[in-house]
Amino acid sequence: MGQKVLKIIHTADFHLGVSFRRIIGRNVNETRREDFRKNIKKIFDIAIKRDVDLILISGDIFHRSDPSNRDFVFIANQIGRATEKGIYVVAIAGNHDKPKTIDSHNPLQALVEAHAPHFYYFPSTPQKPLIININKENIRAQVGIIPIPFIDPRIVYQIGDENYSTFIGNLISKLLDKLPSTIDYKILMAHLTVRGSQIRRIWSIQINEPDVARSDLKEHEFDYIALGHIHTPQEISKRIIYPGSIERIDFSEADESKSIVYVELSDSGIRIERIPLECRPMISIDTIKIEDQFNPMGVLIDNLNRINIPPGSLLRLQIETSESVWRNLEKYIDALEKYLFEGRGVLGYFIKRRMLKEAPSEKDISSQIVSLREAVLEYIKAMKIDARVKERALELAKRIMNEVNIP
Repeated sequence: MGQKVLKIIHTADFHLGVSFRRIIGRNVNETRREDFRKNIKKIFDIAIKRDVDLILISGDIFHRSDPSNRDFVFIANQIGRATEKGIYVVAIAGNHDKPKTIDSHNPLQALVEAHAPHFYYFPSTPQKPLIININKENIRAQVGIIPIPFIDPRIVYQIGDENYSTFIGNLISKLLDKLPSTIDYKILMAHLTVRGSQIRRIWSIQINEPDVARSDLKEHEFDYIALGHIHTPQEISKRIIYPGSIERIDFSEADESKSIVYVELSDSGIRIERIPLECRPMISIDTIKIEDQFNPMGVLIDNLNRINIPPGSLLRLQIETSESVWRNLEKYIDALEKYLFEGRGVLGYFIKRRMLKEAPSEKDISSQIVSLREAVLEYIKAMKIDARVKERALELAKRIMNEVNIP
């Protein structure tokens, strides 16, 4: 086919519907849901404005496999806006929104069953590649897409003795063999962890799950490899890319900028552009040590006054204090919230506390000493020795303890 420039928006990890229950604030969950929706809408706005040919969503559109009706309707509306303009939207399931049982379905499957034009969704690996024929005024091209949704490593181990990386590599090879020779562009979509990628500890599964070697992705066979799963945006190579998540989800991402990837494929090669997304600021404050028994809230607020906190921020306070000081601090939590919400314009906060050991009081020390005296005398009394020797031992023990002021 005659061909010019194939234009793609590559994104992933929307996690629409993720909960922020640990964050204390006024209407935090709904406000954060709107943050995510705003960026999702922006992604589709950009795709429409740039008149792209493909939108690739590499997993975890939703945070759960059974999203709320509101979230599903919102996503369906965004997809409809794009497909109405002739843009093909291809999405794969991630580990969060992949159906957990054979009989269950992600609601996106309903769009497929309704034969929504220009939309493709893959909850599991298909038997054959997806072939899309793009026929526009500015481009005519045949695109072959190999979709690899998240595959649970436990399933791989149950069905054979292959390691995870080899299993993925063999799966890709089988689908590659089914691509016709007429294909102009080959694209791999996958939701997985590539060996050597940078991972932040957000959910433990990413730390513990097996990774996939670059060689098993068959990089040399593809024009572009559109990955999802890892939230930190990064380029594994010129054509292997993680766009990252569309919003900060965890405080480990506080210093990360978020973006989507705009890709142009042509006879002359590949061009990549990162398009930034606006995100709500997350501020993780270094540990504040509070030892003042009488005015712990004053100490905390004095420390916070010296820190730049943009309005609308999500705040993580890390406090190191003793149990007794913490109990005193809790009495004034309303004052802290008034200061944060009204005085500093914070959307929500979370306190991570670390307890200091309390110094024992004089009363505690005294009781310990008394216990020691009694223990020594009881030990001697229990000894199976001559009564006269025992009496002398008791007298000697009392005299020594009196000399060192053990009452």
